[in-house]
Amino acid sequence: MRVKKKATVTELTLETGLIECGFTFGNRFREFFSEQTGEEKFKFNVDMVATAKAVKENGDEAFTLGDLLDIYYGKKTYATYDKSELRWNKFVHDFCADEATAVFDERLKAAAELWAIVRDSDRKKEYSHELFEEFKDRMRSN
Repeated sequence: MRVKKKATVTELTLETGLIECGFTFGNRFREFFSEQTGEEKFKFNVDMVATAKAVKENGDEAFTLGDLLDIYYGKKTYATYDKSELRWNKFVHDFCADEATAVFDERLKAAAELWAIVRDSDRKKEYSHELFEEFKDRMRSN
């Protein structure tokens, strides 16, 4: 019985398939995208990560490194990362960094209460001391 060996792609081009080349977020591909973008310290963005994962899960053989570059530049959309978690993390960090919030024994719970107010409003989804001052009376003191 003969076992079919996968061909190893040695040269990366914009036409190279993501699945075909065994794409990872390692140095080989970081260097490739660094050359393509001219950015010395290239960093994959969260939408590139979400897209690469989706391409692999879908088995999309037609998706290329050029398509992934278009994701980087925002020219295409394939899969997007849920950025709401990043906003929440920054909100909590900034909330806890504000010395005025030390009045709460359980800062995380207090931050969650304030986040719920912000999340359900048309306001920017960012913490500020002014926001705290405006709503501190509506938050339960712990």
